[in-house]
Amino acid sequence: VAVRLALDRLPRGGSFAIRARRSGTHPYSSQDLAKALGRRVQDAIPGATVDLDGPAAEIHVEVRENRAYVFADIVDGPGGLPMGSQGRALAVVDSEAALVSAWLAMKRGCRVTVAAPDGSGAHEPLRRWDVHLKVLSWGPDSDLQELVRVSRSEAVFLGARVGEIAPEKPALDVPVFHPAVGLDDARLKGLVDRIRGG
Repeated sequence: VAVRLALDRLPRGGSFAIRARRSGTHPYSSQDLAKALGRRVQDAIPGATVDLDGPAAEIHVEVRENRAYVFADIVDGPGGLPMGSQGRALAVVDSEAALVSAWLAMKRGCRVTVAAPDGSGAHEPLRRWDVHLKVLSWGPDSDLQELVRVSRSEAVFLGARVGEIAPEKPALDVPVFHPAVGLDDARLKGLVDRIRGG
């Protein structure tokens, strides 16, 4: 698998590095694994050279007990707690502040389901952070409690800012959070840029 990935990623005569890690007990070290795979790549791709400092392509191999995971790209999450470790949450994403609120929920370890207006695309930047993001339709006639039930959420995240929180709160069976409420415009814009990859 590592050789096939190298064939796809490595230009003829290009440089590469095998980044090997392992957990558990094995009769070889991570360095032994990297060297063996490196030799196989060099046998399959004439002129390929090893460059551990600035390779044209990196192949990552993680061995955990009796399984191996081979990949070329590492996708950063939002940081914070592992996604899903703090339960499920529903985030209504209909503005930039709501986008930030959903992302902050992810950062706090929530597995977020998004409720977004059809065709708005407001939630799309979140796919960069969760490739399995679930999206439900949100509109003026949507029943928030029903969306909470369908998504099996334990909390709701909204994008209200100072002065925007309605005095009448939605009647829900779960807590409602407004993490963007105290953010000034500059901080909000900075987070939006980060979420969008800018």
